[in-house]
Amino acid sequence: MQDSTKQVRTGVDVDIELIDSRGDRETMRIVIARGDVADVDSGVLAASAPLAKAILGKREGAEVPYRRGDIVAVRIVHVGEPATAPVDAAAQDTARRQEAVKKAVDDAERTNAAIFAASFTSKWGGYDAADPIDWDDKEKSREDDNGQT
Repeated sequence: MQDSTKQVRTGVDVDIELIDSRGDRETMRIVIARGDVADVDSGVLAASAPLAKAILGKREGAEVPYRRGDIVAVRIVHVGEPATAPVDAAAQDTARRQEAVKKAVDDAERTNAAIFAASFTSKWGGYDAADPIDWDDKEKSREDDNGQT
């Protein structure tokens, strides 16, 4: 009976060898993540990727046919323990998107404030566009006004 812990599954470190048509081998470590999110630079492969589909469920030591470019096969060298950090690539992607949206909203609010200030004049004087605005100071002032620290 074979040990099922040595079977490729999501969230586990897997060392593989990509074997090309000349027999040359390139070793790499990957983690297969649930969902369609991948970060190849970090070694995270989406479960829907062709390479992931080829090796999911296969056991350590298996050589699997895999044809992409000059690659003809993949050998599963080692199936390790669950990845050092839980791989929830979809949650990581969502967090990145939320951070990008927050930055875009903050930038838009600053632009709107600058446009309003540039168009505003009063009996006490107008806005001078040449004066730099310290947005960090403005943000701290707004937090203080809202009772936050």
